[in-house]
Formats: sequence, C-alpha cells, structure tokens
Amino acid sequence: MTKTKNTFVGIALLTLVACGQSKEQQAAEEKHKMDSTAQATKTELLHQQALQDSIKQAKIQQEQNKETLTNNLVDLKGRLAAAQSKMSDIQSFQFGRSHDEKDQQIANQTKVIEELKIQIADLETQLAK
Repeated sequence: MTKTKNTFVGIALLTLVACGQSKEQQAAEEKHKMDSTAQATKTELLHQQALQDSIKQAKIQQEQNKETLTNNLVDLKGRLAAAQSKMSDIQSFQFGRSHDEKDQQIANQTKVIEELKIQIADLETQLAK
C-alpha cells in the first residue's frame, strides 16, 4: 500500500509541476506585461504631446488673427479719417456745383462714413472676444 501511495504522490507531484508554467514562460509573460505597460505609457505621452502642440498652434493662430484684425482696424480708422476729411471738403463751398450735386455728394459720403463705422465696430467687437 505504501508503494502505491508513494507512486500516487509522485504522479500527483509530476502532474502539478507539469501543469504550471516554466520559469521561462513566467519571465516571458512578465516581460510582455511590462512591454505592454511601457507601450501604453509611451502612447499616452505622445497623445499628451500632440494635444499640447495643438493647443500651442491654436494660440499662435489666434494671436496671428488678432494681429490681422488689429491691422485691419488701424487701416479702417485711417480710411474713416480720410472719408471725414473728404466730407469737410464736400460741405465747403465749391464754384460750379449746384445745391443738388452738393446734397448728393454729402449723401454718398455719409453712406461711406457710416459703412466704415459699422466695419470698425464689428472689428472692435471681434477683438474684444
């Protein structure tokens, strides 16, 4: 009986050892887990860097847009000053011009000035955002 018992215990031990992973398999599995974690970390870092680059590029674009709007605003204000100066000239006395011509020129110049004021107001609103 002891011999059978010993044989049975021996077979059970061999089965237990045979069913488990070898040290090489365990090491390979551990390396695979570490590689997967490292790859996931690298991917997340690349994603974060891309996001930061995108935010930086958006800020640069926004600054360029703001600079363009500011330049346009300065240009429009210059054009408004010129249009107002021209209005002063139109309103002054000119030989050979009828009263109706003067009224028409004033109306036309008033439209130009009002349009410039609207454009300036729109740009100032955009810049305030």
